[in-house]
Amino acid sequence: MRREYTGDWYEDKKHGRGTFFYKNGDRYDGYWVSGMPQGEGRMIYANENIYEGQWHEGKRNGYGVLTKRNGDHFEGHWVNDLREGQGSYFYHDKNKLFVGEWVNDQPKTGVYTEVEDDEVEKQNKKPFFTDAYVLPPIYELKLTDPTRILERAMERTKRERAKFRAQHIPIEEMFTQVELIDLR
Repeated sequence: MRREYTGDWYEDKKHGRGTFFYKNGDRYDGYWVSGMPQGEGRMIYANENIYEGQWHEGKRNGYGVLTKRNGDHFEGHWVNDLREGQGSYFYHDKNKLFVGEWVNDQPKTGVYTEVEDDEVEKQNKKPFFTDAYVLPPIYELKLTDPTRILERAMERTKRERAKFRAQHIPIEEMFTQVELIDLR
């Protein structure tokens, strides 16, 4: 016989600190309120992905870190089990990093760069094509002020999502302590 839950109870519901073993192989270690994950917790999924962070009413909500089995890594904010707001995603296989705004679990605006790792030897990749094809000249295009364009795009995303985020993200996570004092 396998134990499903070990931890604190209140009024016949999981409440306080505890560990739950789901039938699908997932395991949650953390805090519970009225039978649902709430507050700080860690979910070890059956597929070996791991989420550590905030929970609200059984869903990833607030700041959290998702480490996938393949080495990919997301660190940032969640709302109703979806990535939302500021976050960064490291693509392990591509050695690339996206830092920026997320909307409905998708990267919206930000910077996508290759991560330089001095400890990893540069691999000489075989070319896909080995014929003598010569690429015609490609004209160079440059943005006049790329930083300003990115800042404006990120501000527009924040503005467009402000109402949604205000309804779903606790005020303590949206503002620093200094900003909260200024708001009062």
